[in-house]
Amino acid sequence: MLVYNSRLAKYIEVGQKHAVSFELVGILYEEFQNERVSCETYLRMESKTLTYLFQLVAEIPEGKVTGYGALGRNLPNPVSGLLVGRWMSNCPPDLPWWRVVASDGKLPVWKKEPTLEVIQRQRLEEEGVQFDLEDRVKVDLFWWEPSDV
Repeated sequence: MLVYNSRLAKYIEVGQKHAVSFELVGILYEEFQNERVSCETYLRMESKTLTYLFQLVAEIPEGKVTGYGALGRNLPNPVSGLLVGRWMSNCPPDLPWWRVVASDGKLPVWKKEPTLEVIQRQRLEEEGVQFDLEDRVKVDLFWWEPSDV
């Protein structure tokens, strides 16, 4: 089935069995170099990609942070930080999700739940991560690039 995305002014192929929002379809279209991607193909890719993403999150050292975009660049099929952010909203709670921040050091988890920002900051401070006067992580001191593994 082809779905028209008015934001992109393009038709996107979507499987009939899966409900996919127009916003997500637009992101998928952009992520896969403007090629049509079926929903079934995407779901298979997403499952493998999420497994790898969560492995990367598990490897972030204590006292270090990395960004959504940095994680996305280091996946087998690189994706944007925006998509990684959406996937991180489903991160297993036993993984150090609090070590993933915006590239400028901000803590955007407040968008999902305002109290998460407080929890994230507390956990980072407990690990020795420092913040500047604008409440951003000092990324020049505490940044970890996934390719450093």
